[in-house]
Amino acid sequence: MPAVPPSPAADLADWLAAYAPPGGRHDEFKDGKGRIRPAWAQLAAGLGELPARELARREESLRRLILENGITYNVYGEPGSTARLWGMDLLPMILQWEEWRKMDEGLRQRVQLFNLILQDLYGPQTLLEQRLLPPELVLGNPLFLRPCHGFTPPGGIYVHLYGADLGRAPNGQWWVLSDRVDAPSGIGYALENRSLTSRVAPDWLRAHPVARLEGFFDAMRLSLESLVTRRAEDPRLVLLTPGPANETYFEHSFLARNQGFPLVEGGDLTVRAGRVYLKTLAGLQPVDLIVRRVDADFCDPLELRADSLLGVPGLLQAARTGQVALANSLGAGLLESAGLVPFFPALCRHFLGEELKMPSVATWWCGQPRELNYVIEHLDELIVQPAFPEPTRSYVSGARLSAAERDHWRARLRTEPGRWCARERVALATTPMLEEGRLAPRLFHLRSFLVAKGDDYLAMPGGLTRIPAEPDDLSVSMQRGGRGKDTWVLHPPEISPPVEVGLAPPGEVKLRRQSGDLPSRTADNLYWLGRYIERAESQARVLRLLASVLTEEGPATDPAAVIPFFNTLWLGGPIRLQIPGELKMDLVAAENTLRALIWDPARPHSLVSNVARLESAAGRVKERLANDAWRLLGRLQRLRRGPEQVPVLAGRAHGDLVEAIVLLAAISGLLMENMTRGYGWRFLDLGRRIERGIQVATLLQNAFAAGTAPAPALLQNLLACCDSQLTYRRRYLTHLQPAPVLDLLVCDDANPRSLAFQLRVVREHVEALPRAGGEALPGAPERLALGLFSDARLVDVRQIAQEDAQGASPTLKDFLRTAARDLAALSEALGQVYFAHGAVEKS
Repeated sequence: MPAVPPSPAADLADWLAAYAPPGGRHDEFKDGKGRIRPAWAQLAAGLGELPARELARREESLRRLILENGITYNVYGEPGSTARLWGMDLLPMILQWEEWRKMDEGLRQRVQLFNLILQDLYGPQTLLEQRLLPPELVLGNPLFLRPCHGFTPPGGIYVHLYGADLGRAPNGQWWVLSDRVDAPSGIGYALENRSLTSRVAPDWLRAHPVARLEGFFDAMRLSLESLVTRRAEDPRLVLLTPGPANETYFEHSFLARNQGFPLVEGGDLTVRAGRVYLKTLAGLQPVDLIVRRVDADFCDPLELRADSLLGVPGLLQAARTGQVALANSLGAGLLESAGLVPFFPALCRHFLGEELKMPSVATWWCGQPRELNYVIEHLDELIVQPAFPEPTRSYVSGARLSAAERDHWRARLRTEPGRWCARERVALATTPMLEEGRLAPRLFHLRSFLVAKGDDYLAMPGGLTRIPAEPDDLSVSMQRGGRGKDTWVLHPPEISPPVEVGLAPPGEVKLRRQSGDLPSRTADNLYWLGRYIERAESQARVLRLLASVLTEEGPATDPAAVIPFFNTLWLGGPIRLQIPGELKMDLVAAENTLRALIWDPARPHSLVSNVARLESAAGRVKERLANDAWRLLGRLQRLRRGPEQVPVLAGRAHGDLVEAIVLLAAISGLLMENMTRGYGWRFLDLGRRIERGIQVATLLQNAFAAGTAPAPALLQNLLACCDSQLTYRRRYLTHLQPAPVLDLLVCDDANPRSLAFQLRVVREHVEALPRAGGEALPGAPERLALGLFSDARLVDVRQIAQEDAQGASPTLKDFLRTAARDLAALSEALGQVYFAHGAVEKS
C-alpha cells in the first residue's frame, strides 16, 4: 500500500507547491509560469478534492486488477519466472484534439513516405542509383532482406501497422525518436491501459470528452481483411507469435482474442504446394493472412535465417505468389535503422514534394566525412548508437563518458564510421506521475499507432505513454521496469469521437457451429491445462485433510488413517514419520512435511509447483480463456507465496487450501461453462477426467495397500478426499465398510468423483474425436478408452473388496494398478495421434 498524505484530502495548493518540473524542459502539467495547462485543469481540480484514502484505494485496485488479469511483460535474462507484472501509473497522459490532429497528419505523411521508400528499395532501387541513399546503408544493412527484392505486397503496402516513439522538445515541438515498422508492439497494452482506467477511475473518464479506442480496433480488423488476395467468403486470419517466452506475449494473446484470430506459432503452420495451412484437428486449413509478431528474418528458415525455429519454411515463396498476405510485409524493418534517419527529409521532398511534417531528432550518420567530423567534435553533446539495430547494444551518452572513454569512442568512430550514427541529446518533456500519493514529474515517450486504411492511414486517438524506471533515464524500457500510462485525446464537443472505418463490411458468410481451426498445439495445451487444474485440486483436497487432522482430535488422526495420504502426495517413497508408542503422530515432523508438500517450489510435485505448471499451460492458450477465469488465476497466485514462521502452520495451511480448492473449482467451472462443446472443450475435459481417474486410482491404492483391513477412520478420510461423504451418508445409514465405499468411488458411474464416471466420460470424448487420416477402424486411444470403461463396468465390487489372509485385497490392487497404467497409456496415445507439439512441460 503506498504512503498517503496525512490529511483526509489533498489540498490543491499543496499539489501545486509540491509539483516542481525541472527547468529547461516542457512539462505537460504546468507551463513555464507555473500555471496548470488547460488540458489538465479539470482533472487537477478533481485530484485536489479527492480524499487521500480514495487515491490510495484506486492505486491498490489498479495493482490488483493487473495481477488478476495477468497483464505481464516478459523479461529476458532474469532467473526463474520471466513474467513481470505490467507497471501502470494511475494518472493519464492528456493531449488536446488540435495538437493530436497535427501529430496525426505528420505521422500519416511519414508512413506513406516509408511505403514509397520500401517500394523503391525492394524494386527498381532508383534511390541507390541516384545516390539519394548510400548503398552501404541499404545493401550492408542486415535488415535489408535480399530474398524479398522484387516482391511487392498487396496494394504496395509494406507497412500495414506502424508505431512511432515520440518525444517533446522544450519548445513544445514533437519529434520522432524511433520508428517501429517491422512488428510494432504496444497496441494491446494501450487498450488494456484504457480498460484499467475505466475500472478504477470511471468518474475521470466520464468527466472528460476522451476519444474512444474501440473504433481503431474495429478498423484494424476490417483493414487486415482487405489485404487478403485470395477472396473468400470467410478468410482465415492468424496472428503469428514467437511463443510464450516473448517479451510481449501477453499482448499477442490479447490481440488474438480482441480480433478473433487464432494465435499460432511457427510449428502450427505448414506450406503445401505453395499455400500456407494451419494444422488443426480437422486437418489442414488454408490461411489467407498472417499478422506477424515474429521478426522478419526469423519468419522463413528456408530463405532467411536458417537457424530460426520460429518461422515457417516456404512462407516467403507463398507470399511472393500471392497465396498468403503478411502484415507487416517482410523487409519493412529496414526503416528502423537509425542510419537512414538523416535522409528522410530529402526523401520526403523527392517523393512527395513537401517538407517532413513530423521530423526526427537531428541525426548524423558517421559514414560521411563531414558528419563524422561533426560527431567527433561534439561527442560530449550527442548520443551515439548503432546505425543498424543490434539487440546487444543501446545508446552511449557522450555527456556521461569520461575523458578517456571519449577518446576511445572517437578512435572507434574513425575506425568503423559506417556502423555508427549520433543524434541530438533532446531535453525530453515531463508528465506528472503519482508517487507515494504525490505528483512527481517524469520523462516520457509516447508511442503512437496507425493502421492502413485504403490509400491512407488511420491513427489511434491516443497511444501508449511510457515512463522510464529511473527518473533520469533517457531511454524507456519495460525490460528495466518502465511503466505505462493511459493516453487521452480530448475532443471538442462539436467533433464526433468515433473513428470512421471507411471500409466495406464483409459479405454474408455461411453459418457455422464449429470453427474447425483448433491447432494441434492448442489442443495439447488445453489437455494439459485440464490435467493440471485437476491435479492441483485433487492435491489440495488431500492436503486439506492432512491439515485438518493435524489441528483436530479424533479417530481420523490415527497414523494408520493418515500416513497413506501423505504417501500419495510425496511420490518419492514412503514418508518416515516417527510415531511414538502412544500412537500419536510427531506433529512437528508432520507439519514440516505439510509445508514442503504445499509451498516448496523446488519439490516437483508440491502444490505450488503444480499451480505454476497450471499457470504456464493457461498462459499458452490465454486467448481462448474467459477473462473471469484469468482473474481467478491471478488470485490463485497468492498461494505461491508461502508463509514465513507461523506458530500453527497447519491452521494457516487449512485456510489457504480451502481458498485454493474454491478457486480451482471456480476456474474449472468457468472454463467448462464458457467453452462451446467443440474439440477444445473435449480436450480440456479429457485432461481433467484422465487426471482425476489417475488420482482416484492412486489414492485408493495407497489407502488399501496396508496389510490390515482399512479402519473406519481411513475410510472416512478417503471419502473426504473424494468429496463423497454426503453421498455415502445418504445411501448407507450404517458404519463405514470397505465394499460400499469402493462401490461409490470405483464402480458408481453416476458419482462424478468415481473412477467409473471418469472412464465413461473419457470414452465418450475419445469416440467423438476425429480419427487420424480418416481411418475407419478405431485407433489406440479408442481401444484403450473402451477397454478401461468395460473393465470398470464388469468389476465385481464385493470380489475386489475381499481380503486375503494378510488383510489385503490382491484383486483390488491389480485392478487399480491396471487402471492407472492404462490411463497413462491413453494419455500417451492421445499425444501421439493428436498433438503435434510438446509445448507444455509434462510430469
